[in-house]
Amino acid sequence: MNTTRIALAALLTAALSATAFAAPPGRDGAGNGPGMGHKPPSPVGMLARTIDRHIDVTDEQRAEIEAILAAHREQARPLAREEREARRELAELIGSGAWDEAAVTALAERQGQLTTQRIVLGARGAADMLAVLNDEQRAELDAVREVRREMRRERSERRRERIGD
Repeated sequence: MNTTRIALAALLTAALSATAFAAPPGRDGAGNGPGMGHKPPSPVGMLARTIDRHIDVTDEQRAEIEAILAAHREQARPLAREEREARRELAELIGSGAWDEAAVTALAERQGQLTTQRIVLGARGAADMLAVLNDEQRAELDAVREVRREMRRERSERRRERIGD
């Protein structure tokens, strides 16, 4: 009984959270609200950008990475459409005021499947890109990532210190 309540509470929380993502972007629905209107790059896109900006690659490697990124985008587009549609359906279902646990469960499971597919696709794209780099380039990339991690840690510490004041 208690497990059922916990599972139901988790499902309801996920469903209600999803409605926030189903709303149109920005205050006016056109992406003109604060911080809205553009989507951050995917982890695969961020990796490609980091490689492009910080790692000295050959023209052949650059072409391979661009081809991997293009293929990733083509595969990700239909997934993104399906994810948006599933969020919209969930928002409509919740907004209808009628409780249909089976329908909410089915939509939540579908969202989970789509999220899994997106994560696997991204991991495959990143692995394919990393395979293009040689050992020295991967070491350079690791060094860039470590510098960024350290910068995030320092920024986080400064924020904590400000909050503590």
